[in-house]
Amino acid sequence: MRNEKIEGGRWKVEGPFAPAAFARAANRIAARLALGLCLGVVSTLWAEELWVHPSKMAVPPLVLKPPKAERVVLENGMVVHLLEDHELPIVRVSATVKAGSWLDPDEKLGLAEIAGAVMRTGGTRSMTGDEMNETLEFMAAGVETSIGSRSGGASLDVLSKDLDAGLKIFSEVLMFPAFAADKVELRKKQVMEGIRRRNDEPGPICAREFGKVLYAGHPFGRVNSLDSVDRITRDDLVAFHKKYFFPNNLIVGVAGDFKKDELLSKLKALFSDWPKGQPPADPPDVPFDPKAGVYFVEKDVPQASIRIGHLGIKKSDPDYFAIDVMNFILGGSGFTSRLMREIRSNQGLAYSVGSYFSAGQELGSFGMVCQTKSSTTARCIEEMKKLAAQLTSEPVTEEELKIARESILNSFVFEFQSSGQIVGQAVSLEYNKLPPDYLQIYKEAISKVTAADILRVAKKHLLSDRQTVTVVGKAADFDKPLSTFGPVKVLPLEDFSEFDKKHKN
Repeated sequence: MRNEKIEGGRWKVEGPFAPAAFARAANRIAARLALGLCLGVVSTLWAEELWVHPSKMAVPPLVLKPPKAERVVLENGMVVHLLEDHELPIVRVSATVKAGSWLDPDEKLGLAEIAGAVMRTGGTRSMTGDEMNETLEFMAAGVETSIGSRSGGASLDVLSKDLDAGLKIFSEVLMFPAFAADKVELRKKQVMEGIRRRNDEPGPICAREFGKVLYAGHPFGRVNSLDSVDRITRDDLVAFHKKYFFPNNLIVGVAGDFKKDELLSKLKALFSDWPKGQPPADPPDVPFDPKAGVYFVEKDVPQASIRIGHLGIKKSDPDYFAIDVMNFILGGSGFTSRLMREIRSNQGLAYSVGSYFSAGQELGSFGMVCQTKSSTTARCIEEMKKLAAQLTSEPVTEEELKIARESILNSFVFEFQSSGQIVGQAVSLEYNKLPPDYLQIYKEAISKVTAADILRVAKKHLLSDRQTVTVVGKAADFDKPLSTFGPVKVLPLEDFSEFDKKHKN
């Protein structure tokens, strides 16, 4: 810019700030602002037209078509489910056996669990457990075994290049476990130490005592003890294995990098001489006769652990699908559930609260679970009972129903993330005597559940007047006595002094 003084004391201004230039610049700026404003309005309208809240988005139905495992029955009766997957050079083999703690003699509870552990740690006829550890570690492979309440199992994870060596070890663990005496004694000591420590935490105590009450008089309601474990011998383990481990009592699953015909030839060569046996009968039926009751375990802790519920249904029950959605809404869905929203978020009574409705071949159970500070114990029980009862008196909202169904269906895809999961599903369905297309049946049934269905099954299966209430905590600190909810039966914790006195030497 250049300024010069002229006649009359005025200044002559040249450059961008001269009056004419300034006016032209101002006009250009105004035009640009107007254009920008127009574009902004258009852009805002365009964004408003396109932007939709995620909850209102129209999403096409989930179409899931996972590959199917092939089922083959060997001459010795062994059932095999196979699915080739050559993406990675890995093979996973599993075996599910019909055996469990329901078969334990009353005087030797814990036998099945110890047998399941020492089958692996105790070695085989050709190598000790420690030698097996070294061999598997060198191959970056793994073999594991266990037996639970309803089934037993073994697994092999191995690189495909080492499949022959891995299968040989796996087959010997299943057919020829050595049950080395030192490993038997070690496992017994580990289990007994676990028994001594199982009363340390109130949550596990509450779960255990709740189960004992619900399944009283049934094998599922039994719990091992120091005495029962101490009575178990190596001969008991050998006899248990001989009685329940044979090819026609096994369902094998194989997934990964293999060729079907080659693998079947390997399995036939390894297991062909294994003689058949007589599979055990199913566990006895659980009598359905829930009775209201309040059970209390005294423990000097700042929080009370609470479980409320009763016996449930079998998975084959046609009401199972509506119950699954109902439980999702009540307490099975985390922060979107009624229990979590009301008891934790709205009232601040608990950090964790929820519900479950388990089901299997036998009657499962319904339970609501919560931990709260001692001074709000009764209040929590009241709220949990109230929220469950609401489901029996009024329909759930359409929004709750929509979220529950969509969440269950959308999470369904995670059951089929790998070939191992797909084979595992096939094995599980067969073991639990469900049809091969059960998962498709489940998916379609969930999508059809209505609010009226939920109200109907809630009235039928949520038995407000027949609930078992189990509490572990310090009674003196409760806001109300537990007798508010009915006569209280005090359950004593185990006393190990008599056992210790007998075995002190």
